[in-house]
Amino acid sequence: QELRDDWDRFTAAETSEFISLIADQSTEVANLVEDLLVAARADIGKVTITSRETHVGQQVAAVLAALGMDGNASISVYADDGARALADATRVRQIIRNLLTNAVRYGGAQIELAVRDRNDSVLITVTDDGPGIPEERRESIFEPYERAHAVSTQPASVGLGLTVSRQLARLMGGDLTYRSGSSGSSFELSLPAYSE
Repeated sequence: QELRDDWDRFTAAETSEFISLIADQSTEVANLVEDLLVAARADIGKVTITSRETHVGQQVAAVLAALGMDGNASISVYADDGARALADATRVRQIIRNLLTNAVRYGGAQIELAVRDRNDSVLITVTDDGPGIPEERRESIFEPYERAHAVSTQPASVGLGLTVSRQLARLMGGDLTYRSGSSGSSFELSLPAYSE
């Protein structure tokens, strides 16, 4: 509204900043709508999964670039370049996006994403050094509209990301689990490995 009503009043730098904010928030809303649609379709058994050979490292790189995290020094990526899953690439990106977004919102300053090829499965692990999830909440975080952390500065979070991500993982023949270490959180997505 500010841009529309007073375009001439802003400098080029201010205009660029406004446009960047609009783009970021539009992406956030689009991602939220996608999660809501998947949750609604899952309730009636109408989620479409098209599993085929998926190069997991490429999907990780695409998510990092789309989220603007590809140059982020606080995210360490360790990927087995040859890891290929039998999965739906679009859904894999959606899960990775949800896991990284949660790690950035609720985790600590250091985030690690690892992709490992383990014979019959591909494991994608997102770990952070944040406060972790209380033991009594570790399974309920996968329930719709549940959140382990009450962060008032995160209004876009409605508590569907992990629910949708686990549903999609299981529809692709894999799973999404939470593991707690000495500190922080670790979410592991397992997908069936692609074999020729």
